[in-house]
Amino acid sequence: MNDPDAGIDTLLYSASIGTTKTLGACANFEHVFLHPQGWSSFRALEASCSTDTDSDGVMDFDEENRFFTDINSQDSDGDSIHDKQEIRSYTFHGTDHPNCPVWDCYSLGFPDIDGDFMRAELDTDTDNDGLADGAEDLDFDGNSPETGETCVYDSLNIAPSPPPDSLVISLILDPYTVVVLNWTPVEGATGYPIYGDTIPYSTGDLLEVVYGDTTWTDLDTQTRPSPYFYYVTATVE
Repeated sequence: MNDPDAGIDTLLYSASIGTTKTLGACANFEHVFLHPQGWSSFRALEASCSTDTDSDGVMDFDEENRFFTDINSQDSDGDSIHDKQEIRSYTFHGTDHPNCPVWDCYSLGFPDIDGDFMRAELDTDTDNDGLADGAEDLDFDGNSPETGETCVYDSLNIAPSPPPDSLVISLILDPYTVVVLNWTPVEGATGYPIYGDTIPYSTGDLLEVVYGDTTWTDLDTQTRPSPYFYYVTATVE
């Protein structure tokens, strides 16, 4: 039964007044639901229980009565992670990350880890560490930290600073999905090795070494996975 209140209700219902059928142990039931003969299911009677207006995987009933999210937006808080994935993130965090150093993952307060009265699905920065959740859960799947990610529930788990030889100055994405990197020349540099990887703060694969120039164009962006990170380094003799 789709009941937004906490706890368990035992259901006693009748096909017609005076004829009853019991579900479960009804000795201590608190709520009794009576309906006339020829009734329809509760799901059929309340359209919001089977309607998902924004197609985010969370029924309108739950969005309006449980999570208070926007039934017209898959990402109510605008952090690039869909509502369902954010609900998943705290529901299964203890299972996904049994060694998580954060306090009890199963406590009622865990979804609002920073105590601002907004659970993850309504909080752009769940742990209040200055990074939007989408900048920590890089594949937006509600399961962080995976490789290369930081935890959206741990304000102390932040990404390391870029390596000191990282010289990326600007990233331009033109209408043809061509990435252009520009950087400031380094005194004494004999070349600029350019690396790319799906993991932030990792040099990954060597894409090209640029000599005598401070710009490079990636014409193969359509073959790159997403997200993809570029690093320009300098070779100094």
